[in-house]
Amino acid sequence: MKAGFEMSYLDYKFLHFLAILALFLSIGAFVGEGLKLRIRTVAFAGHGLALIFILVSGFGMLAKIGIKGNIPNFVWYKLAIWFALGFVPPILRKRSFPLALFSFSLGLGTLACLFAVYKVG
Repeated sequence: MKAGFEMSYLDYKFLHFLAILALFLSIGAFVGEGLKLRIRTVAFAGHGLALIFILVSGFGMLAKIGIKGNIPNFVWYKLAIWFALGFVPPILRKRSFPLALFSFSLGLGTLACLFAVYKVG
């Protein structure tokens, strides 16, 4: 019997999907007009935590399937996408084109899904 708790691949995958959902929910919260300061604060915090959970669960999944040294290109592409999505809330806070940026974010999310499913690269 092992001591402690070990997460399975499906546990990491569930956390990954949950964090991606939280990321896009927080981005969607910024699109709303006239949000109160408290809601914006929660959205900023949710956005940051979601990105952290996306990264941790993503690398956990990679470790579970045995990828520990040479990281495939599709992982680098997804990291670049998550990095770009990390800048969405500050841009939305300063600019006045939330719907276009939200649509762009959904496009990046779709691209990340394609990289994950088809292992492009």
